Amino acid sequence: MVFVDQASGLYNNANDVRSIDAVAVTPVPCGDTDTATPVPCPPSLQIFGGEVNQGLSGYSLVAGKDTLVRVFVGAGLNLGVTTSALIIDRAELDVKNNTTGAVFTSTSAVINNPITNFNQQYSEHSNVNFYLNGPKLPAGDYQFTARLYSNSVTAIREFDFNGITYSLGPTADLRVLLVFGDDPTTERDSSGNPKPPLDYLGKDPDLSKDPVTLELHQESHTTHTLANLSDSKRHRDNRYECGLQWRP
Repeated sequence: MVFVDQASGLYNNANDVRSIDAVAVTPVPCGDTDTATPVPCPPSLQIFGGEVNQGLSGYSLVAGKDTLVRVFVGAGLNLGVTTSALIIDRAELDVKNNTTGAVFTSTSAVINNPITNFNQQYSEHSNVNFYLNGPKLPAGDYQFTARLYSNSVTAIREFDFNGITYSLGPTADLRVLLVFGDDPTTERDSSGNPKPPLDYLGKDPDLSKDPVTLELHQESHTTHTLANLSDSKRHRDNRYECGLQWRP
């Protein structure tokens, strides 16, 4: 059996007992640029802040609208030190509605690696971005917590947006007036009398007069997000027919 008695500094091999000289090994510090092959230091992460944005700054946040939640990040600035690239390989965002108690976690972060900026940047390309679907955001007071990972099982940083509560308010009912056909103030018949307004198919646009469409005319839909509404356009007889369609 061969072993080294660290306490006495003796090498023991059966009956052969000899002392050994200690060899001092000086590790090369990371980032030392004076060495031939400098060992890069692990990168450091800066978090400058966060934002919750629906596309128009200065307006109140509304429920049911697609929402961007962004964490402003950057690489730590170590002057004169060689560092490896900062990679954020994944991120998670906890979304809590304090009004209803509902919580969900988004793992669909948009990250453009490596992170190379040392100062706060405002574009998608320099930060960690979460795009939340409007239907998952009913009215309420929200808090967000982001966790950032760099090839690690545990998060290297956690950010709670400085504890800020973001209120997403309900919107007022949307009422849409659709106008069809000719303008009776300008369209005249052969006798000079105002023509009744007709649509391009020659029908009265007042749906309440048509027993077939009366049910549709009286139909009402409640939608929690404008994502269910979209414009409708088609080309017909050298004209564009435009309207609004609702998808459940």
